[in-house]
Amino acid sequence: MYDLDENLLRRIKKEYRPVDYPEDEKKAFLDKSMGTPAAQGIMMKVLFPKYYPAIQHFFLDDEGRLFVMTHEKWENPKEFMFDIFNPEGIFIGGKSLRVFLSTGIFEPGGSTDFWVVKRHNRFFCLREKENGFKEFVVYRVSWE
Repeated sequence: MYDLDENLLRRIKKEYRPVDYPEDEKKAFLDKSMGTPAAQGIMMKVLFPKYYPAIQHFFLDDEGRLFVMTHEKWENPKEFMFDIFNPEGIFIGGKSLRVFLSTGIFEPGGSTDFWVVKRHNRFFCLREKENGFKEFVVYRVSWE
């Protein structure tokens, strides 16, 4: 964390388990990107990482806690793991949530739109139903 004058205030660290970047996602990425001859020449030079980045997304809640979305997989493929850090940067726990990403983080032309907010001990998020429709969901949060 840095202040507005770019002075380092503190570092937030947590060990993480690397998550492999799957071959099927590499193939899907290339398939979507090969639409034009110009893209074909560029895409042949794309190097994929062995692992996903440690952080997929993050946000702060109204009490200064940092929620970091990782690439860890759960039983439900639409669930994502969130590592939670207190305002001092200390890891205090984790939680998996079923939230909606409009596109994959590495999808060509895709945004990293991420629809979850935490305010007043409630998570507000979009969730994709089995039929593809989106629903607005509110989770109540209790800290133990």
